[in-house]
Amino acid sequence: MQIVKAQCENCNGMLEFNAKYGLLICPFCGASYMLEKDNRKKKDESVKSQPLNTVKTKYGWCDDLFPEAGLYIIRSGKASIGYMQRMLKIGFNRAARIMDELAEYGVVGMEQGTKPRDIIMTEDMFVAFCKQNGVEL
Repeated sequence: MQIVKAQCENCNGMLEFNAKYGLLICPFCGASYMLEKDNRKKKDESVKSQPLNTVKTKYGWCDDLFPEAGLYIIRSGKASIGYMQRMLKIGFNRAARIMDELAEYGVVGMEQGTKPRDIIMTEDMFVAFCKQNGVEL
């Protein structure tokens, strides 16, 4: 794919040109844009793509590692982004996004500076939460 000097409006990632569809596509969030005749980008509202590395839940999209990360954190008792990076072998940004999702859904508490977050849910509560919201474990 050809990299185009344009940024995504959703995540500020660099857009890639997909010649097959004639669209600019963001590899990070999946947003797509059409090129107008004067080479300006225009958001393509007709293409509703699933964000990358995500699964659909009752509340919207969440990372596909969400259930695995939640179980690792609950079982280990360590709710830190660094721990999640090492255990799941992922980068900082993705681990931070997953941790924010876990906090949003009430699995862990809010951040406390550099300290690990408090773990709020038990493993049984988390498994029940995932089943109730359509997230496969």
